[in-house]
Amino acid sequence: MLVDVRKQFEIELVRMIEMVIPELIPEPEDEVKDGETFVGILDDELKAIYAVYAASRDDLDCQCERDHGRIAAIIRKRMSQDIEPDELAFVQQHSIAHDRHKFISDFFWDKVEKSFPELTGNKDSIGLRRKWKVVTTRKPPQIDVELVFEMFRAITSGGFGHM
Repeated sequence: MLVDVRKQFEIELVRMIEMVIPELIPEPEDEVKDGETFVGILDDELKAIYAVYAASRDDLDCQCERDHGRIAAIIRKRMSQDIEPDELAFVQQHSIAHDRHKFISDFFWDKVEKSFPELTGNKDSIGLRRKWKVVTTRKPPQIDVELVFEMFRAITSGGFGHM
């Protein structure tokens, strides 16, 4: 089943990339900052993938802003009583949205790394700047969102052994 979902994501991603109109892709707005190292410029194929990635990121940000309060309430409820089927479905759909974005994000950044071999194994993070410049910069500490959702999945499924 997981392989089928992944294949479905791949097919959908390719379709979305093919639908991108290169002239309409908004470029990143940030300028190269002190401490960042210029690596290269994105080609048109990577720009199209970026457009899909950025749209996915923005959609997920909106969805998270809308849904996380309800999800937190469901988690609190889970600790004292059973979750209703519609609540579980809601949480699962939100989790799938995170999985979809992670898939698109990994696909995009893997393509960027392959296009610029000097990025491979770099401890710095990769960024995009104005005029499609690829840069490296120190990675700020981040919360592992995937770990948080994995823990939530474990809680809602009845334990870590049931994932």
